[in-house]
Amino acid sequence: MALLAQMLLSLLLFRHQCTITGVIRAHCCEQFGLLRQRLFLLFSLLFHHPQLFAQPQLLAAK
Repeated sequence: MALLAQMLLSLLLFRHQCTITGVIRAHCCEQFGLLRQRLFLLFSLLFHHPQLFAQPQLLAAK
């Protein structure tokens, strides 16, 4: 779950950085598209393979 939280936070920070720093809009849109693809992949993995994101302590307890 920490990985998911980290990805969501990076999405928010990246979007904020593009707005604040005035980076060229096309570059931000391109990077945002890549980030969106990565998030889609992460959510797909989370949905289809939730064991990949399980806490190591929980796996050891089983």
